[in-house]
Amino acid sequence: MKNSTNWNLIVVYILTTILLSFISVSSYLSINNLVNNARMVDHTNKVLLNLENLFSEVKGAESGQRGYLLTHRNEFLLPYLGSYQRAIVICDTLEALVANNPEQLTQLNTLHELLEKRYGELQQQLDTDSGKLAKTSSRNTELAIQGSNTMLQIRKITILMERNERNILAQRNEDLRTSGNLVLSIITVFTITTFIILTLTFIRIRSELKRNEQINIALENSVNNLNRSNEELEQFAYVASHDLQEPLRKIRAFGDVLVSEYRDTLGETGRNYIQRMESAATRMQALISDLLNFSRASRIHSEPEAVNLYKLWQQVISDFETVIKDKQVDLIFEMDKDAEINGTKTLLGQLFQNLLSNAIKFSAKGEKQPQIYIMGRYLSDAEIEGRYYNESYNYFYEFKVSDNGIGFDEKYLDRIFIIFQRLHSRTAYDGTGIGLALCRKIVENHGGTITAQSQPGEGATFVVVMPVNKTENGNT
Repeated sequence: MKNSTNWNLIVVYILTTILLSFISVSSYLSINNLVNNARMVDHTNKVLLNLENLFSEVKGAESGQRGYLLTHRNEFLLPYLGSYQRAIVICDTLEALVANNPEQLTQLNTLHELLEKRYGELQQQLDTDSGKLAKTSSRNTELAIQGSNTMLQIRKITILMERNERNILAQRNEDLRTSGNLVLSIITVFTITTFIILTLTFIRIRSELKRNEQINIALENSVNNLNRSNEELEQFAYVASHDLQEPLRKIRAFGDVLVSEYRDTLGETGRNYIQRMESAATRMQALISDLLNFSRASRIHSEPEAVNLYKLWQQVISDFETVIKDKQVDLIFEMDKDAEINGTKTLLGQLFQNLLSNAIKFSAKGEKQPQIYIMGRYLSDAEIEGRYYNESYNYFYEFKVSDNGIGFDEKYLDRIFIIFQRLHSRTAYDGTGIGLALCRKIVENHGGTITAQSQPGEGATFVVVMPVNKTENGNT
């Protein structure tokens, strides 16, 4: 029954998709046709407007020339001056507009020749009046008759071209109306179809919501059971790790007794075995201690408090003072004295201790002096935007711990933050493989991020970005 329902839904979805796709394509083609028809109507109107402007330009030039010949006042020549150039520009525009209409293009060529002739006649009349040509009454009459005939021909050609364009315009207006009606019909069908589909979809979603409500209840119960199981596992890990400490202490204590009281009896081989046993117990204690810290990082749920990062770092550096002196580490510390975030001071202290311990452990050896650089700063708005901003925070503090030690290949970047993962053997560098995993857990519990940048032989830089709670006045 369920499979049948699913197949029915699939068929409905496919048919609906095909129908909507067909309507969408039809709408696109119809609207595209409507736009093209509107563009062609506009094109025809431009031709008519330019024809009208061209004839008006010639008429204006003729009227201005006639007024000048009657009055010899220069202001009458203003419409004539530059009229020829303007008329040529209009002709060029018309030529581009009617380039796809051979009949109109032929008429335009004839009109262009008549314009050349008419402007030549106007110039001859002016030259005759100014004395550049022989001035006779018969010549003036001849030029006047000639000009009148030329203007009549220009008018006829213009009227003919306008008539052709108006016929084209009527057809294009009809096409535009047809396209508009088709688009309206398709939109109506699309709207009705969409309404029906939305109604059916709403009914289907409503029934699915009722079914999903039951699924969500079951899922919520599963999540609660999983959280309860995780809490029990954390409690078990904490208790088991804690209880393992006492047997290990006894193993080490009895080993010390055997070595001190039965040294001669044991011999070299026996003492070697006991030494190896104590070494293994020591490593086991360190592993259990780190596991306790790792488990505690999840168990501590104290209220966040304002923690001064500068003072906490100073305290951690002071704890490592002896090691720093013994290894002759050149440590540079730069941080705002008022750098402060909300968090758990104990966990943040563990974070700083692990990062500094890691930098000291893998710092430079041999001729190169070990160097560690700790710096902190507030990130700018540009650095925050798109990377860290959320509703709870709008300020972030970044601190880096850099060393000039052995470094590592960044292809192992994800691996170094996984518990028990080591890039070096235990004989080369001591440790349990939990320190950096603990660092990531503490940082993520505080809503921050941790990453590293490194190259083999060029040291490593661990970068931690921690959120700072925003305040009402916008200051941190």
